[in-house]
Amino acid sequence: DIVLDTSFSISELFNFHLGCQRKNCATLVVREDRDAEKYGSLGLSEENRIVKFLNFKVPEYNNFKSVMFTGISILEKSLIKEMPSISVYSLTKDVFKLELERGAIMCGYLLESYWCDAGTPERLVEAESYLKRLESK
Repeated sequence: DIVLDTSFSISELFNFHLGCQRKNCATLVVREDRDAEKYGSLGLSEENRIVKFLNFKVPEYNNFKSVMFTGISILEKSLIKEMPSISVYSLTKDVFKLELERGAIMCGYLLESYWCDAGTPERLVEAESYLKRLESK
């Protein structure tokens, strides 16, 4: 239920993930949004490291950009193996936040193109309008 601009490159994202610090367990696609706090903002350091996730902050980082998680990520096998064996859980609350608290390194890929969560009727209308404008070009 996410609509992205056609300029988004999964190859570029994957190469970014591979180029992140060696012990990176995940790369989250993030974006700047004036309502980031409303959704549960993340902190992104100058080195593109996730240093704040929901209410947890890596102590040695005080300067960071507030961003929001787009719902797109690349996960390492080591992280997938540690996911809860229960059938229902939240990646953001039960996996990403816990891993950050444990000291895991997660990187943030800053998306600078169009993104829309089309999960509500109102946002679906917005996404449809955007797609129609693309078709007419």
